[in-house]
Amino acid sequence: MVAEAQTRLECDPGFVSPAEKMASFYILKLLAVTAKHKAWELWDKVPKTEALLKDEVFCLAVIALHPVLYGKLHPVGRNNRRVCLEAIAKWDLPKYSLLQFAHPY
Repeated sequence: MVAEAQTRLECDPGFVSPAEKMASFYILKLLAVTAKHKAWELWDKVPKTEALLKDEVFCLAVIALHPVLYGKLHPVGRNNRRVCLEAIAKWDLPKYSLLQFAHPY
């Protein structure tokens, strides 16, 4: 799904715009070279839109790079089943609990 989204642009309402999709590539490249312990502080400085934080593919890629950013995603993105399973699989932070970011329902 992530590989397919790299070349496909969706124009329906509820999807990210083409400009946001192009920006997401640069955001992910920035996160790829960011150290694990610096990701939480850097995330607040990165320009991003709410639609991007709700996008399942973008959220999956962010969680694959830095699981700690699960807490910074929009609740719609966090509560997606695939995103949550990815975060659970990669969670390696002893000071934080994944459940503190999960939706109660």
